[in-house]
Amino acid sequence: TNDDESRVILLRFGQDYDPDCKLMDDVLLAISDIVKAKCDIFLVDISEVPEFTQQYELYDPCTLMFFFKGRHLQLELGLGERYKITWPMGEEKELISIIDSIYRGAQQGRDL
Repeated sequence: TNDDESRVILLRFGQDYDPDCKLMDDVLLAISDIVKAKCDIFLVDISEVPEFTQQYELYDPCTLMFFFKGRHLQLELGLGERYKITWPMGEEKELISIIDSIYRGAQQGRDL
């Protein structure tokens, strides 16, 4: 899904009508130009990818997952090891910081 393999892929899983997704989508739109050199952002409707939804247990209203070179990235956000963010992030600065950290770690070949 990415011509430039040096960028991280951020997938937002959810549904456009969900209030949590609307909040997250506003933040993603606001930061998209700021992070575009490091991260490609895609919105995915969970009803369109039932196999993926089941495989990654996407049961929350809004989920963010990060990939690099086709590999799912693990995150450490102070809540133990996780493979996804399952809460809406209303702070642009916080999400930019997370993307920057994920990008740097991915470039070094490690999970975060």
